[in-house]
Amino acid sequence: MKKTLSLILCLVIAFSAFSVCTYAASAADATKLLSVTEDGYTNNRITYTVYLKKGAVLTGAVVYANYDPAVLKPVSGGDYTTTDQYGDSVQSVSGMYVYGNVINSSDSCSIAFTRIDKYTAPADTAFMTFTFEVIDSTRPVTEVSFYCHEFCSSEEDMNIPQDNDNPQCFYTHKSSTLNKVTLSSVSSADGALRVSWKATAGATQYRVYKRVDGAWKTLAYVDSSKLYYDDTNVTNGETAKYTVRAYNGSDIDSGYAGYIYGTYVSAPAKVTAANQAAAVKVTWTAVSGAKSYVVSRRVVNSDGTKGNWLTLETLSGNVTSLSDKESLVSGTNYEYTVRSCTASGKSAICRFATVRYIAAPTVSVASAVGGVKISWNAVSGAKTYKIYRKYSGESSWTVLGTVSSSTKQYVDSSAKTGKNIYYTVRAFASDGSSNYVAKSLTYIATPTISSVNNGTSGVTVKWNAISGVTGYRVYRKAGSATSWTLLGTVKTTSYTDKNVKSGTNYRYTVRAVYNKIYSGYDATGKVTKYLSVPKLTKISKVSTGVNVKWNAVTGATSYRVYRKASGESSWKLLGTTTSAGYTDKTVKSGTTYTYTVRAVYSSYMSGYNATGLSIKYKK
Repeated sequence: MKKTLSLILCLVIAFSAFSVCTYAASAADATKLLSVTEDGYTNNRITYTVYLKKGAVLTGAVVYANYDPAVLKPVSGGDYTTTDQYGDSVQSVSGMYVYGNVINSSDSCSIAFTRIDKYTAPADTAFMTFTFEVIDSTRPVTEVSFYCHEFCSSEEDMNIPQDNDNPQCFYTHKSSTLNKVTLSSVSSADGALRVSWKATAGATQYRVYKRVDGAWKTLAYVDSSKLYYDDTNVTNGETAKYTVRAYNGSDIDSGYAGYIYGTYVSAPAKVTAANQAAAVKVTWTAVSGAKSYVVSRRVVNSDGTKGNWLTLETLSGNVTSLSDKESLVSGTNYEYTVRSCTASGKSAICRFATVRYIAAPTVSVASAVGGVKISWNAVSGAKTYKIYRKYSGESSWTVLGTVSSSTKQYVDSSAKTGKNIYYTVRAFASDGSSNYVAKSLTYIATPTISSVNNGTSGVTVKWNAISGVTGYRVYRKAGSATSWTLLGTVKTTSYTDKNVKSGTNYRYTVRAVYNKIYSGYDATGKVTKYLSVPKLTKISKVSTGVNVKWNAVTGATSYRVYRKASGESSWKLLGTTTSAGYTDKTVKSGTTYTYTVRAVYSSYMSGYNATGLSIKYKK
């Protein structure tokens, strides 16, 4: 114990009395006994750890760290010692004593250590650390050197040559004082794995390395203004390991920044987007190994700005399309992207498809007067509409016409009756067009009423024949009625309405029928005022000629009187009267005359008694 206390006292006195001098390295055995590691600058600090090499026998010495005080500042203190039962300071390494904390001077720091009883290191043993902080923002190259000095009395068996004036240098570290690079991430980019890191103060360049065949391979030199590197030499599904070192214009760097892994996931090679009737169909190429796909959408505003991505759906890896119906607004530009996903990560957002969504018009078709009437709703964003037609069995559409956005209907006057026809309408904007929805019908031309005439038994309606139809439906509105009443269905091209009253207005229209398919109809129809045929009541000879009399007709405002003389085949108008009788003064004795009358209201006339009343006139 006395020997131990003597040595400790010697060490403490020498340690506290030591003053820094100019060191000159000389041949020494310290390099066989001691080694140093450094951990690189992290958060502006670097720590050096001193090791006693395996098998080394060491009894006492002082280690000095020489540094540039304009660049570095030692971090004082340090948790190096504890106190044993004798009040001695001891380091926590078993069997070894380390005395005091690091002592600093203007350009060096030191610490003493000893081992009593000829300690032999069983393995490389860490027992001393020195920590420095960078105080120069320019991050210059600096150097830290470590020296070993034996200072105890010759009473002890020391194995370092005792030379108090020439400490032995056993380690020198030259550094740019750059912090180690903080690696951020490795993620899939467009055709590459992107290695990202945080900026390192003072760095003018970064060097990127990749682990290849068990060794680090330099990939690139990157300017300090860029904090990522895209490794394009990767294949889908490849996992790669990277590290980055910071440089400040010399060959001295920050040291390796650890490493970071990443797996490259290819994005779909192509993404497309196209309008459907009420959706946008997004398609993409399959990616080998994909377990799923994430489809996203964002709005592209008129000023070029873009909204946030909206995730639409995550789909199985065997699906390569999606119909987006999620709250689409017609006339809006949308951008779509698809990310492929594996168990190791997601691909980059790097394939886009832009589409101006234009909703497809909702189309209705009907046989109408003059052709097929095509109608549709207004579509937001549309500038024009195009109308298309194709007959059943045809493979391509024919453009019938283009109309402005204010037009919502079109009549196909060239449609063929009896044919099954498809129609559709597409909305067009300046930078896109809608899809379409087709509607079909079997077109039946609308009959055209040629005449509506009052007859002896009612009102007779006539119309033109429509090829291929199976019949015709006749409708009527009586008086002030607002809706059509079906009178009957016939196969001929005329119909006599016998359920009429004199003086009443009647309006007629006709629809052609093919099985249960109907043509359009003339919504105005043809109108007449029904006037019953005047009933001839008496014919007689009077002094001035022949007098004819008839019953008054309800609704009539006048009457027309007609005559045929014997031998004549046609009726001749004698005159018009408002009374219910008429005297023919133009007769000749010995001639037989036949008379008939028609009731008149404006342009409407009744039928007439084709037999009439006859008389042979004699003076």
